[in-house]
Amino acid sequence: MNTLLLKAAGALLLSATVLQPLVGQEPAIPESGARVRVSIPTARVAGQLVQLSADSIVLKPGATTTVRSWPRETVHLLEVSRGRRGYFWIGLATGAVVGLAAGKAAADATDDKLGAGAVGVGVWLGGVVAGGIVAALIRTEGWAPAAWPPADERFDVVVRSRVPLK
Repeated sequence: MNTLLLKAAGALLLSATVLQPLVGQEPAIPESGARVRVSIPTARVAGQLVQLSADSIVLKPGATTTVRSWPRETVHLLEVSRGRRGYFWIGLATGAVVGLAAGKAAADATDDKLGAGAVGVGVWLGGVVAGGIVAALIRTEGWAPAAWPPADERFDVVVRSRVPLK
């Protein structure tokens, strides 16, 4: 019983140690030139960041040369691009499954039992290749939340003294 409790405590400690950096990470403030996306009440707009201040954001949407600006109050979400990624391995696996089913059906429909295996393998390989190619061509952009720079913190210092200042 004690060893089970010790193992459970060790697993909990290890998981807390490994997951802590993931949980505690704060979103970074994007730098000028980064690809960002803002969510405003009417749309989502992605583009190159020109300027980000505590009260507004300025960016160049798309491939245009025009610059647009939004006050911070109108932006619901600020995100920074993590880059584009393809789905080659997912497509390869999907093509393998679909190709296997189609290959089995094609092999069953073949009268020549010796050639049935070759037909099935050929259709399966075709599915694998087609799935990999199609999925490699489909690319999406990943987004991560970004932080706004803090507002300028201004404060007044009040000095109280019992000694009169002259």
